[in-house]
Amino acid sequence: MDIRKKFLKASFSGAGMAYLFHAINFGGQIFLARLLLPQHFGTIVLALSIIGIVDMLTTLAIPMAYIHAEETENLFDSAMFLSYIYAMGKLIIGLLIAAIVYFVYNKQVSLFVLLIVLSKIFVPITGILTAKLQKDVQFNKEIFLRGIASSFALLIAVIAAFSGLGSTSLLLREILAPLAAFFLILYFSNMKLRLRLNYSWEAIKGLLHYSYTMFFSRGSEIAYARIPLLLVERFYGVTVLGFLSQTMYLTHLMNTLLGTFTQKVAFVFYSKFREQKERKRKGMRYITAGIIIATVPLSLAFFFFPKQILSFLWGEKWIEGADYLKYLAFFTLMFPLVSNLKSYFWGHAENWIVLRACIIGVAAFTIGIIMIKLLGFPFFFVSVIMSLSTLALLSYLWAKYARASG
Repeated sequence: MDIRKKFLKASFSGAGMAYLFHAINFGGQIFLARLLLPQHFGTIVLALSIIGIVDMLTTLAIPMAYIHAEETENLFDSAMFLSYIYAMGKLIIGLLIAAIVYFVYNKQVSLFVLLIVLSKIFVPITGILTAKLQKDVQFNKEIFLRGIASSFALLIAVIAAFSGLGSTSLLLREILAPLAAFFLILYFSNMKLRLRLNYSWEAIKGLLHYSYTMFFSRGSEIAYARIPLLLVERFYGVTVLGFLSQTMYLTHLMNTLLGTFTQKVAFVFYSKFREQKERKRKGMRYITAGIIIATVPLSLAFFFFPKQILSFLWGEKWIEGADYLKYLAFFTLMFPLVSNLKSYFWGHAENWIVLRACIIGVAAFTIGIIMIKLLGFPFFFVSVIMSLSTLALLSYLWAKYARASG
């Protein structure tokens, strides 16, 4: 089959399957929001934001390096060898962070961080297994297996929430999802874990070179996603963080739904056709137009009807978060555009551009939240600062793309 047709077929069939699992997870999220309180969500988001520090310090992007590299006889084994080392390093740093958290936060947050760190020990290995599937354009299998894993974890979380376990139910979802994904992908991908690997130092060197260039780029991306949440909790507490995180969930929904195109498929596409300028330009136009058409109506709905949407979906207790949703509404449009542009630059190994963009975003938000705290503005102004910092990040990426493609 022609590679272009293979990409299109895999993209649309994979997207259809992803939407099914997103619908299941969205339904489960509605149950959780109605059963739990904002502070329950705030506690788990705080723990995940701290885990983000571990991810920042251990982000080597080996799966992306594997996809980007030309396939050789021992490339897969070399990537798997690095993933074993990566997993152990991630575990050691995670345990150290969990110990520090014990003295900074309460015991519950420290325990949550520790358990999530332990559950993620297989994530680097899962990343290589899924990268192999993606490189072979088997998006369907990867999406299906991950969807089953996340749906299973969500089901357990909903049952736990019904049983009155509070934030522990959200913890179970975070723990079970990566573990289930690892075992399902390993079993159904026809790949086996081996301790004796036919790795090559030359291949390892090439993977590390790309991974090293990605380290600061991906680390800054995680920093942009997690540092604002840590600052919100430090200045306003876990309840405000809970309101903010659930409204962000809604505004990130289209980015999640479009992720098959803007992240998985787009990165592989831009990597494979990085020498074909016209094909890349056409692909960028189509994806950007699709994002605008899909997201603008929902952005407007979030902006004009935030109270009605929160009341209908999450229940009356979430109406207090209406101002957050209103001023985060255009995240719905901006984040898929950012995701597509990041895939473009990562596909060209121009990772420093993403690094600079995320630094701009983090700096803008940090300055903004300190200013609104000092000036005594209402805490929903956090949403305004988040939107403006994301607009700054997007503007920088688009300007760089316009210059590169011109």
